[in-house]
Amino acid sequence: MGGYARLGQLTWNVTDDFSLAGIYIYSYQRPGRFGFNYNALIISGTSVANTLAGQSFTGDELLLGIKQFATITNGYAFQFSWRANSDFAVSGWFSTIYPRLMGRGDGNILTYALTFVLPDVGKEGNLLGFVVGAEPNLAQFTGGNPQPFRVDLPLHFEAFYRYQLNYNISITTGVIWLTAPNQNSNNCSVVIGAIRTSFQF
Repeated sequence: MGGYARLGQLTWNVTDDFSLAGIYIYSYQRPGRFGFNYNALIISGTSVANTLAGQSFTGDELLLGIKQFATITNGYAFQFSWRANSDFAVSGWFSTIYPRLMGRGDGNILTYALTFVLPDVGKEGNLLGFVVGAEPNLAQFTGGNPQPFRVDLPLHFEAFYRYQLNYNISITTGVIWLTAPNQNSNNCSVVIGAIRTSFQF
């Protein structure tokens, strides 16, 4: 049987400028397929969280002589969005995820963030934004045979600016600062610069 996910979301538009949402997701991942990734190309979160402290690897049911285990996950999330006025908006989310490595043990993964945006900075269509939060990180795992891991808070700080060249083209520059990479404060912080050009037709 292949992996699958079921998701339910309830959104409440409290006012025209303020909304709340609650989300529940149940998923099943085949042995060796657990992780926060997009088409196995982009990985989100710490490697500790993505491997459940080294117990879930990408591969077949038997990988390098190590038996792999399927994972079921129950996840709960809360989101909000508030447009204070035409010049400022804030949104955020909090997620707590409970993966169960079948026949091994149970974990808890946390992730959360706040985003602040200021539209039309410089000219109409531009966007200045700031993000502060924590990437998916493994807070605990009971049972199984997890590798030793730290639970230091891996904070994510980000600033970005989108410049709208014209109706179809925009350029976004940004800088990201990651503390405690792989949820270990002994690791050096990481600073990432980014630039992206978007074409919309």
